[in-house]
Amino acid sequence: MQGVHLRKYGVQTTIDFEVYEVDGVDLRVDWVPAASDCEVMKDEGASTQCTNTATDEGSTYSIVLTATEMQFARGVLKIVDAAAKVFLDKVIVIETYGHASAMHAMDFDDAVRGGMTALPNAVADGAGGLPISDAGGLDLDTKLANTNEVTAARMGALTDWINGGRLDNLLDAIPTAVEIQAEMEENGASFLDTIRDELANATDGLSALKALIDAAQSDVTLIKAITDWQRSVSGTVVVNNPGTDTIFDLTAVIGTLSANNDAYNNMVITFFDASGGVYETRKVSAFVGASGRVTIDTALTFPVQDGVDTFILWNKYSPTAAAGGGATAQEVHEYDVSEIVTEGQAGYEIQQRGGRNSIYT
Repeated sequence: MQGVHLRKYGVQTTIDFEVYEVDGVDLRVDWVPAASDCEVMKDEGASTQCTNTATDEGSTYSIVLTATEMQFARGVLKIVDAAAKVFLDKVIVIETYGHASAMHAMDFDDAVRGGMTALPNAVADGAGGLPISDAGGLDLDTKLANTNEVTAARMGALTDWINGGRLDNLLDAIPTAVEIQAEMEENGASFLDTIRDELANATDGLSALKALIDAAQSDVTLIKAITDWQRSVSGTVVVNNPGTDTIFDLTAVIGTLSANNDAYNNMVITFFDASGGVYETRKVSAFVGASGRVTIDTALTFPVQDGVDTFILWNKYSPTAAAGGGATAQEVHEYDVSEIVTEGQAGYEIQQRGGRNSIYT
């Protein structure tokens, strides 16, 4: 059986075919077709004799199927010798196109829109045809949005400006390049003089800026002196003594805890309750260097949990510091932690701030 033949639905067509000798080796070229030798079956229906008789084309044959006979989605043309069999039977399958009832609704004979009636029957970019973008990437939604901005009111205002000559007046008021150049040459020198005078201004000029920088350097020197005087150690609490609110074990985070007993007696220690955002400051009444255990003079008002932040502040020149107690010699502003020291009426107070430690006076 040959491959499928494709023909247009409901249009008369000619089907060419060949027949072989009964041994299937050579073409049968002397067959004399009879009307009853050819039948057509439409869409698996009953077979009917073809209207036309096959024609001898020399070494092959053909048959014309009428427009009515071509009204099917799929048809089967059968060529069978009705008399004594002188050739092998022939079966040809035909599928149609170009109609809603065809096997393929698209019309392959329509070079413009392929029979798809939802498209305009005109070539693209032609009169009545689909618009195209020669450069590609045509964004119709963006084009539509831009077009919607051109309202009747705006067009009316623009027309009024043009017809009234006001747009021309605005354009005429714009200076030319020659006029701009002349203006710059005429006034440029005085403009530069103004800049020079501003830079030399005693209040806001360069000399005033230098004075501010010198003052800032003095402030830095003062801060350095303060940090030399102040030393601190930062750590967290490890609660190893449940049942008491005045004795805690400390673990150093910044600096080094002293190994000497009572190294921090009478010095300031601050506790920070992160859950409530509360700072409380107490005085150290006892310290055990071997374990880092500290005793404070008054119990805290909030329950102390493991990990509560602490900060001990003491004088660099205190006897315990001179004897090796306290932290290693690190300046407060060098600690990369989240506390800073600020000056208050009653000495120094520890406060929580983001970033690096600083001292403000």
